[in-house]
Formats: sequence, C-alpha cells, structure tokens
Amino acid sequence: MSLRYIYKHEMALLLRAAGFARFEIYGDFDRHQLTREDEAMIVEAWDE
Repeated sequence: MSLRYIYKHEMALLLRAAGFARFEIYGDFDRHQLTREDEAMIVEAWDE
C-alpha cells in the first residue's frame, strides 16, 4: 500500500490547475482553520 500526504499549498495549486474558481480548505467539518495538528484536510470547491 502506498500513502502520500498532500500539503495545503499543494492542494491549492492542484485546485487552481483543475479550474476551480473558488475553494476553501479547513481543518475539520466545523470549518475551523487548518493547523499542523489536524488529522484531516477538508476541501470545499466550486467551479462557478
């Protein structure tokens, strides 16, 4: 099994390259800011 972590800035570049007009990256489902201690990265993206 392969596992690869993706960083916040890398995710932002990928979303822009995919053509998303707007996106938000959070550290949990309560939409708190992503920190180093968070175990998940939540991404919400729009293609408007």
